[in-house]
Amino acid sequence: SPTLLYFHGNAGNMGHRMQNVWGIYHHLHCNVLMVEYRGYGLSTGVPTERGLVTDARAAIDYLHTRHDLDHSQLILFGRSLGGAVVVDVAADTVYGQKLMCAIVENTFSSIPEMAVELVHPAVKYIPNLLFKNKYHSMSKIGKCSVPFLFISGLADNLVPPRMVRALYTKCGSEIKRLLEFPGGSHNDTWIVDGYYQAIGGFLAELQQQPLLKAPEKSNVWVELEHKIIDV
Repeated sequence: SPTLLYFHGNAGNMGHRMQNVWGIYHHLHCNVLMVEYRGYGLSTGVPTERGLVTDARAAIDYLHTRHDLDHSQLILFGRSLGGAVVVDVAADTVYGQKLMCAIVENTFSSIPEMAVELVHPAVKYIPNLLFKNKYHSMSKIGKCSVPFLFISGLADNLVPPRMVRALYTKCGSEIKRLLEFPGGSHNDTWIVDGYYQAIGGFLAELQQQPLLKAPEKSNVWVELEHKIIDV
């Protein structure tokens, strides 16, 4: 069975994601390891961009010590902030090769660009070096070669869906998919009908056709109230 490594968003802790994780376990038949970032929940330390990525890599290293798991079927999943962590790990030349695929949901292009959205347009004139944590996913996503699934809730009122689409477009993987759910909000896209089925379809595609190449032409299917976009 695949093993999914789950990275949650900024608000709350992993305890707030248990219903979603149960759904992943129940519908996708995956082993699931949840990671609590340093400084979140019961974890000690102070959260930083490099620290969270280090935690993610440590979790992957741990899974590779488990002889009861199939190391060729490791999936990274990240929502919002967790998606930025996933992109960083997937772009790494060493750790990216350890993954079967990566899944990001309602994640942003960078912290500076999110600051423009949430604070004021004038923030765009602030130099990047003044941001302590940048999570510049747009500068990393082109380096990703692992199969990638992007999930976007079109009712997300925090992270603009166009950021997810921009990441999808720039992703360097030959196998990439974009799922858009019209009723999906920032934290609750997972409750929309068809959510788990759509992810399951992507995983089945990879398992059945591991050498699959992206189609030459673009196709759009409408299924279960969401769009699957193939390029």
